Amino acid sequence: MGTALKELAWPRDEYVLITKIFFGTGRKEPNTRGLSRKHVIEGLKDSLKRMQTPYVDVVFAHRPDYAYVFTALYICMAC
Repeated sequence: MGTALKELAWPRDEYVLITKIFFGTGRKEPNTRGLSRKHVIEGLKDSLKRMQTPYVDVVFAHRPDYAYVFTALYICMAC
């Protein structure tokens, strides 16, 4: 996606960029999936690197994580 956006040379203010978080990268280490603060931050950093952009407009948690308290997720997303 990052390569396509660069090749098209669209001005960044003309589109909304969305990424999703939950499943992780397939690694087996703790905190590599789900919606813990650590995973949200690391997943977002990885997504920004893959899309070759400094920011996204929306981070979408596309699946509930019943092992994690939702209020903690809201606090994490607000920081």
